[in-house]
Amino acid sequence: MLPRNAISQIYAPGGVGKSLIALDIACTVAQHHNVLWIAAEAAGELPARRDAWCKHHQLRVDREIVYPEPVQLIDTRAVDHVAALAAAIDAALVVIDPLAECLVGLEENSSSGTSGMALAVASMRRIIARSGAALLVLHHTGWNEAHERGSYALRAACRMVLSLRTDGDGLIVLEPRKDNNSSADRNTARYYRLVSSAESVVPVPAQQVLVTNRKTLTPNKIKALEALSLEHALDGATFSTIAEASELGKGSLHSTISSLLKAGYIVPAAERKGYAIKDSVSVALRAAQ
Repeated sequence: MLPRNAISQIYAPGGVGKSLIALDIACTVAQHHNVLWIAAEAAGELPARRDAWCKHHQLRVDREIVYPEPVQLIDTRAVDHVAALAAAIDAALVVIDPLAECLVGLEENSSSGTSGMALAVASMRRIIARSGAALLVLHHTGWNEAHERGSYALRAACRMVLSLRTDGDGLIVLEPRKDNNSSADRNTARYYRLVSSAESVVPVPAQQVLVTNRKTLTPNKIKALEALSLEHALDGATFSTIAEASELGKGSLHSTISSLLKAGYIVPAAERKGYAIKDSVSVALRAAQ
């Protein structure tokens, strides 16, 4: 999803989990390539989050280098230092978290090449030119949460732009907003839940949260279980209510419910003449939320 020799961006309101999603990406890349993480804030939280990721996935992360302070993109010497470091370690990915802390002295809402966002973009391109890495910036939304804050010059320079938000059911939603190499698969929203691990949490694809006998549930089963995990449906819901919430067709839902009943994920709800999620499954879903 993140092309090398290019800038990509994830933007979100504060507290949604963009650092966790980016760390998941970084730790995955770090299984095979070196990663440079510019921790412009909260560098002290990274070890616990990385340990949580390693514990959950039962993997090691030995290829991530943390630069524990902002790199001011207005400062040519600082930018060249980071570019040289990225090149020296042959970084495949450079993450700036968050971008705002690296824009001190710049006019964020200006597209000027001497004092605005275009200058920041030029500095990021210098890092890419030296290292050949994919550069991912984490940014905040502005007054309108549908867009990142600051000048449009940043989005114009990005090859890939993704937004991050939470929906009403506790899911974290990662959605492509710009992709210069778009395809149907790449433009599909991805859904995550936060799962506790060690001393922190880890984002896990929603369809992988519930696993029995090491067999991942199908997308239709996940949709039905998500519908039955909603607060108003915990005591049971009718077929039509499940269909409306899951957006599954009647034929698909009939076979899905039959399979879930057989597997023991759901039980008949006699009082409401419908179905209810099994207590143990409900607890697992609530814990993931």
